[in-house]
Amino acid sequence: MQEVITYIEKHGQKNTRPKGCSIFQMAENTTHIYYLKAGWVKIGQETEDGQDITLSIRKAGDLYGLAEVLTHTATRLRYAVSLTEVDYYTLSKEQLEALLKQRPILWKPLSEMMAMRLIETQNFMRAITNLQVPERLAWFLKQFITYKNGRPFVELPMTHEELSNLIGCSRQKVTANLSAWRKAQYITYERGKIELLNEQLFT
Repeated sequence: MQEVITYIEKHGQKNTRPKGCSIFQMAENTTHIYYLKAGWVKIGQETEDGQDITLSIRKAGDLYGLAEVLTHTATRLRYAVSLTEVDYYTLSKEQLEALLKQRPILWKPLSEMMAMRLIETQNFMRAITNLQVPERLAWFLKQFITYKNGRPFVELPMTHEELSNLIGCSRQKVTANLSAWRKAQYITYERGKIELLNEQLFT
């Protein structure tokens, strides 16, 4: 996979966008793949009745926008919007096709990544559909745990309102659950940064 990323950084076009900027939209022509160098991107979909569904969150180091390119789908089935200021590279589908023709061995890591993405999306939708809000919030935060000096943290550059929209509940419920966890000394948190004092809550 690193070979693909190196190729994109060398031959792709670098872009910077502010928070809340559309990167690609549903039904627009499929022309590029994307490599996220810095920031956070939401991948979503709008249903026929206008409901907005979050499918995944992409962070620095992720490739996205691949599904339609690899399956030769003419138009986008999803949209991507920046949750923070983002730096990303774009690579045209023609450039990707040329790379894969030259280096067919790269199909394997790309296929494995897409299979993992499918499983991640299924797990995300299952959590949103089946779990109650506290379990849903804990499950979502668990996906973004990182460790600093052996201590688990979750850093999400979004407000309680934005987080509530992602997991399908009210802002008040997000705030109430985080406050209850802090009172019980499961976590400490400041805006956008949570330290897990009791990691078992998130397992």
